[in-house]
Amino acid sequence: MLVPRPFRDGGLFAALLALVGAAWRAGLASWIVSAAFIGVLTVIALQRVIHDRRELVRCRRLADRLIAGHPGGELLLDEISPLAAWRAAELTSERHRRSLARALRRLLDDPVGGNEHALFLLRRLEQRVADISRPVGAQGILLVTEVVERRVGGPQLFDTLGEALVFLEEPSTG
Repeated sequence: MLVPRPFRDGGLFAALLALVGAAWRAGLASWIVSAAFIGVLTVIALQRVIHDRRELVRCRRLADRLIAGHPGGELLLDEISPLAAWRAAELTSERHRRSLARALRRLLDDPVGGNEHALFLLRRLEQRVADISRPVGAQGILLVTEVVERRVGGPQLFDTLGEALVFLEEPSTG
């Protein structure tokens, strides 16, 4: 499955820029022509990066909807969509989990209204996400991400925190 990677073509554009620079240094092209080529290549490269970045965000959102809406758990994600399976692997990766654990620690440093129950659940979530030795469910990671990005608050916060813990604990059925 081909997922957009924003800097995939960076090496190609760097080589082309080096080639244009070498042509200018060797006297094969004037500085005006070289500058024009460099400008055009830079604009094309930036457009590619922006386009691929937008596509990557779109793919992630679509896969997140597939994962969130699938009650069957992680084991069947391959059957639903390779995109959902890719995203589940990305969400549950060690790198993503470490980043999410850091974000949860920052939330604990800036408590949500000082509610002890919410703080207790946030501490449990942070410990669970940070425990790389134990697998987690992608649905749980999505719920934790909603909390970290503060898309969930008020009375819905406790439900989301509790659901996240359940889905994190049972990755194969969550």
